[in-house]
Amino acid sequence: MTQRDIFLAGEGDAYFRRNASGYDPARAAENPLPLATVRRYLRPGARVLEIGCANGLNLERLRRDPGCAGSGIDPSAGAIAAGRQAFPGLDLQVATADRLPFADASFDLVWFGFCLYLVDRPLLPRVVAEADRVLKDGGFLAIVDFDPDAPVRRRYSHAAGVSSFKTDHARMFLGFPQYVLAEKRPFSHAGERWDADPGERVAVQVLAKNNSRGYAPIDPA
Repeated sequence: MTQRDIFLAGEGDAYFRRNASGYDPARAAENPLPLATVRRYLRPGARVLEIGCANGLNLERLRRDPGCAGSGIDPSAGAIAAGRQAFPGLDLQVATADRLPFADASFDLVWFGFCLYLVDRPLLPRVVAEADRVLKDGGFLAIVDFDPDAPVRRRYSHAAGVSSFKTDHARMFLGFPQYVLAEKRPFSHAGERWDADPGERVAVQVLAKNNSRGYAPIDPA
């Protein structure tokens, strides 16, 4: 089975159960560092997609302030069901990053919520293409994930046949001139300060997309 299939078959639900306290709807008023960073790139009415949204807690925070329209996908049917009950103002669906159930140029911001490190490596090109497809020109891409000094792979301790892949996933998008890095904030997996341990360091990165400014014209006047 692929990692995608393993998470759809039950590990997504198990992940949500293990981390349920972090997704308590009562925490909707909190403003953690990744959310505070992403919020600066949004205006009221913006459409936001979170990939790996769990029950949609972060989207609910953005729906309340600054007043965004939130959509989210997650492989956990349990997380999506819990989110639909707790946050009826959100559009939440069971899906994976390689098959986004949305139209082209649907969103002002696409956010990978700490999930890329678990994506099957052969699926990454499709994941990049899907995120780019649904993101508007002039929009922003946010990635919250591990921030190691060098790419590493390790066995995922919670399910057989799964690996975690720690690398700078923003580079996949920054290889295209139409994407530029707007901001990067590294912090610890256990807190909001920078962590010298590359195995515990996480970062939130925000990329700006602009198809018309990616290439400097050199044609003669």
